[in-house]
Amino acid sequence: VNMPSEDKQFYTNVLRAASVEVGQRRDRKAENELIIKWAEKGGKILEIGSNLGYFTGRVAKETGSHVVGIDTNTSKLLYKIARLRNKGKSASFVQGDQNTGLAFQDGSFDQVIMSHVIEHFADPTPLIDEIKRVLKEDGTLIVAVPREEFLGQNTRDHKVLYSSLEQLRAQLEGYGFELVDEKDFGLCESAVIKVKKRTPEII
Repeated sequence: VNMPSEDKQFYTNVLRAASVEVGQRRDRKAENELIIKWAEKGGKILEIGSNLGYFTGRVAKETGSHVVGIDTNTSKLLYKIARLRNKGKSASFVQGDQNTGLAFQDGSFDQVIMSHVIEHFADPTPLIDEIKRVLKEDGTLIVAVPREEFLGQNTRDHKVLYSSLEQLRAQLEGYGFELVDEKDFGLCESAVIKVKKRTPEII
């Protein structure tokens, strides 16, 4: 799964990661609460883009699920901080590789959470294919994206402008997911959608 090559500082620096967490805590409160509401209870969840582990820990604590956080940041300190701050919680953290897929077996997770990640991919197909692979047959995917007025409004590393919730829904349905629920928080806020992995038809 190829991550963006531009702005590599973003993926190697703990201070930049901390700035992302500040924004997540300050600006995405309603979105965070909705994701936790929709999160699998007592299952196994993969959070893609776990950063410093703040939200990973919240999901684990409030759902009773075991949450695995994965990020491609190359700073070893980032993962050390994430593990220390979540000591005693049912959360674990792994460093992903920018050029390979998700290092998990097929059908490993009940749910995947991906908040403000997919917009960093000009073509997310390899990532989505991996998500479908590691999800159980009845597994669900929660995706949140920024609703921007113009491309790169939040960061120049955004590759796709999500101008509507319908755009996100159509994209995920095109990848073979079925809609479960959705919420549009409005322009300059975010859109969140929960979809289910579609079981292949038996011919």
